[in-house]
Order: sequence, then C-alpha cells, then structure tokens
Amino acid sequence: MSTMLYLGCWFVHTFIEENGVVYPAFDASSCGWIKFASGIRMPSINRPRQFLHLRVCGRSRYSAKKKKEGNERAMTFCVADIHGQWLLFEYLMKKIEFDPRKDRLYVVGDGIDRGPGSGSIQLLQYFRDNPSVHLIRGNHEELMLRTYGIGTNRLELHRWIETGGRNTFYALQQLPSSERERLLAFVAASPDQMTVEVNGQRFHLVHALPSPDPYIRIWGRDESNAVFPKDALTICGHTPTATGEIYFDPHRRFVRIDCGMRRLACLRLEDMETFYV
Repeated sequence: MSTMLYLGCWFVHTFIEENGVVYPAFDASSCGWIKFASGIRMPSINRPRQFLHLRVCGRSRYSAKKKKEGNERAMTFCVADIHGQWLLFEYLMKKIEFDPRKDRLYVVGDGIDRGPGSGSIQLLQYFRDNPSVHLIRGNHEELMLRTYGIGTNRLELHRWIETGGRNTFYALQQLPSSERERLLAFVAASPDQMTVEVNGQRFHLVHALPSPDPYIRIWGRDESNAVFPKDALTICGHTPTATGEIYFDPHRRFVRIDCGMRRLACLRLEDMETFYV
C-alpha cells in the first residue's frame, strides 16, 4: 500500500542527473502533497541524489503554463495497456488536455483486447488517423497479427480469443475488408521498440522488456533477461504494477506504467508527472 504524506507548502519539481539520465528529485526548500510509492524510501536532505517516486497533487508548473498560454507548449505522454477501453481512454485524454495537433502520445503496447464492444477498433483507428500518436506493438497486437494478419496463420485464433481477443476479432469481422486490411497493415508496420528524446533526455519505449530478442521485447516478464540501456530511461507496460500506480526503479532506470485493468495511467515525459483515471 502506498502512504500519503501531507506537507504544509507547495512542491516545486526539481531534477537530478546521474550518468546522463535525469530523474525527479526532492526539493527540500519547498514542499507539497507528495504521494510516495511503497518500497521507495524518503531521501534525507543530506542525500539529494537519491531517487524518489513522487506524485504531486494539483497542477505542476508545466500544466499551469500550458493552460495559461492556450496550450502553446507541446507535451509528450506515454500510456500502455489500454486494452480496448475506449471511453476510459477518451476521459484520460481530456484529463491530460491532449492536443493531437501539438502534443505527442506514445502507446507502449496492448492498445487492444479485453475491453467492451468495438473499443479496440476505435482505438486503432484513432492511433492510425492521428500522426502525433505512435503505437508500439505489444503482445496483443502480435496475437492479432498472427491470427488475422497479412500472410499469417489463423490457427492462432483460439489462443487470441482465450487471452481477450474475442470482441476485437468480431469487430474486425464487421469492418469492410478494405478498412480491415488498412488497420492490420498499420499494426504490422508499428515498431516493437522506440527511443525518443524529450528536452535532452532519452527514453527507450518497449512493451515488455528491453532486449535484443524481439520475443522478450513483446512477451518477456523475467527482468533478469532484460538489457537495460545505460543512456536512456526505459518505459514499459505488459506487467501490471503491484500497487496500481506507476513504478519507478532508479537503479536500472526503469519505469512500469501498466497499472492493471483497475485504472489507466499516463506519464508526462517533460516533468515525469503521473495521471490516473
């Protein structure tokens, strides 16, 4: 369980840099309502380089400036494991004030399956039709391609349906063949990993785990097989966090943003602020 610590004054985001990677840091000079993830110790004032997972209640200076300037400042967001929850995704986009004309959104795998109705198809169409949205292929997209993709084997259908693909499969069946082929081609062209840079900070985005092996990148859960890049902060989905909140591992420069089916989480890369719906 996470714990809440209520402090008396407002918190200002600060950052520290270690081996070329920038992390949020505790600012001893100004405080606010900080939510500490379980297992992460609060740093002392004399240890300013210790990493801390924190969540600030209220708007940060970035979102406040964004609102004041009429959304002139472009932002970069990461979300993972939406799993066909179209309405929840819409609500999250409103909460983060996402503007597809200026902001960027990276979907770190598993945008489809398990959700109700045709939500998975609506999500894929939204990803495809907005150039500022980038899909990174996850294991559920991989199952769809194995089952229904171009030049693939439909013997995978039973496995896909058993793991939550039933609604996605039937919704695809209802589409005109031309639209179905366009969606499948879009997913097939999506990468299974991506490295992006935001304000000089490199982020490695991959659905399951970073690795030279494409199977581990999409399906892996054993972190001992992972190869974490030293020059970037790795962001993954696939394995839900134990607390239902975004998990930061400072030692391996590793972040998990899949919070399970209970809630949908989003990470803003400019200031590492977290959002939940």
